[in-house]
Amino acid sequence: MMRRMADPDVAAAALFAAAGAIGIGATRHLPVGSTMRMGPGYLPLLVSSLLVALAACLALRVVVRGAGDEVPSWSLGPVAAIVASLAAFAILIDPVGLVGATIALLAVSRLADRPFRPWETAAVAVGGATFSALVFVELLLLPIALWPA
Repeated sequence: MMRRMADPDVAAAALFAAAGAIGIGATRHLPVGSTMRMGPGYLPLLVSSLLVALAACLALRVVVRGAGDEVPSWSLGPVAAIVASLAAFAILIDPVGLVGATIALLAVSRLADRPFRPWETAAVAVGGATFSALVFVELLLLPIALWPA
């Protein structure tokens, strides 16, 4: 029984079930409406219910086929690099603008990958900053500063 609890599908099922239950609970006060006249709670309830159903299917699959591989261990370093990159973007978007914050986001997130390749990181950061500037400022016309004010 303990081998089944270490299956990655069990972990995914628990995560999906928790997310679905939180979604259902958080939107229970919203009117659902009907299929023809959807209310603000219709889509969140539908998606959350589908997450719970997916969790049930994954759990059933573990019971039917037996345990698979164990959940692999993971390092805290790459997770910390991703969280730090998101924090850097949030902190830097106002003072340095979209271009600088995007470069910081992509450069710091590349620390999660081994080995660190500086030229590849620079190319990805410049390309990502250019792409985000084109999409968000030029195409979508969002009022985001590209450069420091």
